[in-house]
Amino acid sequence: MLRRHVEDVEGSLPPKDSIVLRCKMSSVQSAIYDWVKSTGTLRLDPEDEERKLQRNPNYPWRRLVYRRIDGTTSLEDRESSINDFNGPDSDCFIFLLSIRAAGKGLNLQSADTVVICDPDPNPKNEEQAVARAHRIGQKRPVKVIYMEAVVDKIPSPQKEDEMRGGGTADSEDELVGKDRYIGSIEGLIRNNIQQYKIDMADEVINVGRFDQRTTHEERRLTLVTLLHDKERYQETIHDVPSLQEVNRMITARGRREKRFKR
Repeated sequence: MLRRHVEDVEGSLPPKDSIVLRCKMSSVQSAIYDWVKSTGTLRLDPEDEERKLQRNPNYPWRRLVYRRIDGTTSLEDRESSINDFNGPDSDCFIFLLSIRAAGKGLNLQSADTVVICDPDPNPKNEEQAVARAHRIGQKRPVKVIYMEAVVDKIPSPQKEDEMRGGGTADSEDELVGKDRYIGSIEGLIRNNIQQYKIDMADEVINVGRFDQRTTHEERRLTLVTLLHDKERYQETIHDVPSLQEVNRMITARGRREKRFKR
């Protein structure tokens, strides 16, 4: 059996641009977030991603034609959705996919933009999802956009002084400066958990955790030490781009920017 690795064919693929796009919540989202947080019921739900994919089409603001694949999609519907999306005269604009259900066995070279809404703790799952579009047969550059929500706005020192002095910040000045926010769970997963998994994989391969000398107790102590490492849970501060900057970032090298400004 012959197997080709990504590094073996990467030179023949079109370029791939990756962007981390941080977005602040709307007023409604912030209110819901604060209410859920105050109830103390925040939890991780493995089925939440599938529910969101199923609910999103219920709010067709722009009435875009879409197809969807998640863990509940039958094999027949899966094949039909792929053919509809890849068809030469297809009017399907967006393909809603769960990372784990659509991470393998799909050829979506007709797409040139991949948007990752929820980061996966395993970075390899994200790589597999991106590879559905950035693969052999792709003729156009591929843009990968990683979405991150941000919470708890941090006012600038100048605005704090103005507010304490009884003044109000000029609305035009707010457009010039960048708002700063504390990072969210998406940033924690991408910058800490995913990076830790990458580092751990390198350590396992290079150092050798399965050398029949490392005991179960030593592995347990390593995990406990990691969980109590406060430096890994420090809050980070990010800049949120303006709407004009977002348009420039997501358009393909300046093209179609006018369309986004409508």
